[in-house]
Amino acid sequence: MPSIAFIVPEMLPVPPVQGGAVEGWVHDVSRALAGQGFDVTVVSRPADGATAGDDVRYVGVPWSRVGRWWYERKRSWGRLHPVRPLVKLVNVLEYGLAVRRALSGRQFDVVYIHNDPYLAGVVGRSAGRALVLHMHNDHLSAKAARPLLSRIVGRCDRVLCVSDFIRDRARAAFPGLATRIDTVLNAIELPSPEERTARGSMTAPQFLYAGRLVPEKGVGVLLAAFAQVRDSLPRARLTIAGSSFFAKAPRTAFERGLRLQAESLGDSVAFAGFIPRERLWRLYRQADAVIVPSTWDEPFGLVVLEAMASGACVIASRVGGIPELIDDGRTGLLVPGGDAAALARSMLCVAVNPGSGRRLGVAARDEALRRFSLSRLTSEIACCFRSLALEQPKARGRPDLPHTAVPAARRAAPRSISIPSSKDNR
Repeated sequence: MPSIAFIVPEMLPVPPVQGGAVEGWVHDVSRALAGQGFDVTVVSRPADGATAGDDVRYVGVPWSRVGRWWYERKRSWGRLHPVRPLVKLVNVLEYGLAVRRALSGRQFDVVYIHNDPYLAGVVGRSAGRALVLHMHNDHLSAKAARPLLSRIVGRCDRVLCVSDFIRDRARAAFPGLATRIDTVLNAIELPSPEERTARGSMTAPQFLYAGRLVPEKGVGVLLAAFAQVRDSLPRARLTIAGSSFFAKAPRTAFERGLRLQAESLGDSVAFAGFIPRERLWRLYRQADAVIVPSTWDEPFGLVVLEAMASGACVIASRVGGIPELIDDGRTGLLVPGGDAAALARSMLCVAVNPGSGRRLGVAARDEALRRFSLSRLTSEIACCFRSLALEQPKARGRPDLPHTAVPAARRAAPRSISIPSSKDNR
């Protein structure tokens, strides 16, 4: 089996003791691949010893005192602060150089970098190591940085994207490199099926938002929509779970503004703060609908998938990669991003027709099982890594791996990313 070094961005640790969508993804997938016999190492910030009992090796890259100081300043600034991008680049450079030192002298077939193309540029590739970049967000289409990003993407053996939306943006930015850019649809470790919490009178519907409290997530739009819902259903309740940036994040001016906006709604709105993913499943099951009101182009929408997997009815904005998850009217409801009136109508529809919401939730759970299982995702990634390992042996001076490791079609066109379906990998 190929040996793999997972490398996450410079901010959060794996295991995801401080949260983080990318870090949670890496935690699930790295353990699943290790369980299949892959030699797996994860490089991240230290996770304070929360690694015992796993088949994965964890390499913690500590913060320097200066790097930590600047990172904390950056977290306290607004997202439009002019110095923030510069501090980000300094943190990435410092972290990337430390990762290079951590990898030196270790044998890996694949260096697998997540969501930060600049980190891929700093870590780079070396003889006998394939370099794979996995994009969880649309960080490749920025025009101002395109010459640099083109060089970085050109050095990668594969660029995997969590949705067709992200893939298409990357291919449009780098048409000459399109053959090495493809989609591996996101997935999660599906929770065991449990009965959803029995609901009493539908005069007290429960709505849930789970995510970061930042402008582009549309929480202000949700509060405006909920105010309209509450005019018709005074006993309706909304829980807002999240913080500005995962665990221990400072309360920002934007979050204070949301709480001020919610004051007129009294105790019908509850701000629950950051909640670890394992506790979110219970909230998903208790909600009559999970609301994803994003106003930006979501690259995929893991919250959508988590809610679907829990059997919840999902009402989400028709933006970015979200329509790749939800079949409007069958596995959830889609509304225009930023349209509080349309969102309120869908919320009221679910509240006054609970049977319809339950049917949508059941169909959503079935769809998550069919298309978004972790076994499907790891099967596709494993096949990709095996084909890459076949391309590397001569550079590493070792005998070829058995050609039965990947389908013949993959060996015939190793530069093209044509990842088989899970059916082909059972």
